[in-house]
Order: sequence, then C-alpha cells, then structure tokens
Amino acid sequence: MLDNKALIEGVLFASQHPVSAQTLAEVLGIEKADVETILAKIETMYESEAHGFHLRKIGGGFQFRTKVELKEVMAKFYEKKAPRLSQATLEVLSIIAYKQPATRPEIEKIRGVDCTGVLKTLLERGLIEMKGRSDLPGHPVVYATAPRFLEWFQIPSLEDWPPLSEIEAPNKPSVSEGADHLMDLLNRDGGFKPEDIEDIDGTLQNISRMKSIEDLEKEAFPERHQPAEATVSSDEAVTVPAPEASQPEATA
Repeated sequence: MLDNKALIEGVLFASQHPVSAQTLAEVLGIEKADVETILAKIETMYESEAHGFHLRKIGGGFQFRTKVELKEVMAKFYEKKAPRLSQATLEVLSIIAYKQPATRPEIEKIRGVDCTGVLKTLLERGLIEMKGRSDLPGHPVVYATAPRFLEWFQIPSLEDWPPLSEIEAPNKPSVSEGADHLMDLLNRDGGFKPEDIEDIDGTLQNISRMKSIEDLEKEAFPERHQPAEATVSSDEAVTVPAPEASQPEATA
C-alpha cells in the first residue's frame, strides 16, 4: 500500500493548480501538521539534481514545476517559447496588482491611453477578474488579480509582491517599474507546465471574437440606476483617453 508521501505526490502531480496543505489533509484524512512535514521532505528530495522538477509553494498551495534548467528543453519540446506578455499588458497588470481593486477609468487615467483591449486579454488569460462595482460616480466595475496571477508569476501570496521603490500608489512613472517587476518574475521562470505554453503563450486568436469590455462588465455586474441629477465633481472626473493601438504579444 502506498504511504502518505506517495499519495501526496500523486495528488500534486495530477493537479493542474496548486493544492493547499489543508486540502491534502482533508483528502488523505490526516493532520495538516503531518502533511506539512511530508511536504517539507518532498521539497528537499526533489531539489536534488537527480530530478527535473521540484516542489514550489505558489498561491497559497503547493505544485510541481520543472526546474529552470529545463526551460530551453521544454520550449524546444513544445516548439514554442516560454510565456511572455507585451509591455502594455505588463503595465496594466502591474497597476491592477499594486492598486487593486482598480477601476477601468483609474487604470486609463494612470496610463494615459485606452486599456479596453488589454483588459480583455488579461480577462481571457484568467490573470484578472471583475470583483463588483465601485461606489464612485458611475459605479464602474472594479478589477483585481485572479488566483492564476499568483500561479503564473509563481508568487506564494500578494504579501510577497515586490514593493515599489519610492511611491505608495501607482502613477505613470511607477507603471514601468511595476512592469519591470513582472518581467523579472517571468524571466526568473522557475519552471512551467504544458498548459502554460499551450494555453497562454502567443497571441490569443479568439480575442477579436470576444464581446466588448463594456458588455463583459454589464453581464458580470449589471449597471446601477443613478438619479438624473447625479453629477461628478471636478476632482473625481476622469477623461477617457484615445484608444491605444493594438500591439502583438511578444514571444521572445
């Protein structure tokens, strides 16, 4: 009969997403502390150069990932390169990651360009999600990072997100710094899974067939009816900039 270590390895190997110690304890019917002890042993064992993958703590759970030394081999095997995002996508994602929850007008005010196409891309990739509507005038939909954001950038939790060096809130100068943090995490690339390459890498072919970002927001969170006399103060007014020219996703 397989021991608990083997059972935990099997569950982690079969799962497409990180699995928490609590979930493993419930599945196996053992104490969480015992699971954590076993996970520590598995983590140590697979750090050996005799193995091509290791155990990583990601997004509040544990997951097997190929080691960074296999990056080129894996990319060659799938005849694709490791996942990459365009600069515009990295900038919008960094704004959401640091400011979340963030509304579309707030994001566009910081970047100075229309971000509807980028938001659609990030929604399709499952890196962000709509969390509801703000109480600000117009009740815009608010965005936040999705669980897959932690998985993709291999961050244990949002508390481990790299801080901005000089300013507390994102603005136009800090957007590039936030995007650089994301790029550093991608370049670190502590391994990836087949679905990372198959589902995420390259330009999404069905983006043009998606509904508009406005329709997606309305479907997720129907607009609230405002009194006719409702006005927006000058301090709260946000000018929506001209649309940004679409850019192909970088794959290098």
